[in-house]
Amino acid sequence: RPVYTSEILKKFKPDNTLTFRVGISVPLVGNYNLNRNNANLQQYYALLNWQGAQVIQNKTIALQESKLNNDIKQYNALEEIHKKSIVSRLLDDENIRAQSTALEIIDLQIAKKKLEITSINSANNVVQSYILLLENKGLLKYDLRHKYLLEN
Repeated sequence: RPVYTSEILKKFKPDNTLTFRVGISVPLVGNYNLNRNNANLQQYYALLNWQGAQVIQNKTIALQESKLNNDIKQYNALEEIHKKSIVSRLLDDENIRAQSTALEIIDLQIAKKKLEITSINSANNVVQSYILLLENKGLLKYDLRHKYLLEN
């Protein structure tokens, strides 16, 4: 038979108290997931490579733009030389042609043709520089079915 006591609990006694225990488990993030760390590292390296490629492309575009500007200036200078050339005036003047020998006329025509070839080569340099600039900027589209730009 149980013993009943009428005594009131006035003091804290561990025998007569009700206790609860709550546990929380918190995962600690560490280097235990090597695959995730390797993926993050590869992503970081890819970002660095992309940024490096962007810097190189921007510098290449700037160099190509300056080359194009120099080629245009050279072409304009050659055109001015061609316009002011005395060779063209000598060949156009009938009095001088009548007084010149055939060998002198041929030499003047050769000199005129050399100036024209130099001017054409300079124009070709301008076009090639412009095409390279478009290609570096990504504005030049290639269609494999059609060959718009053929190299000789």
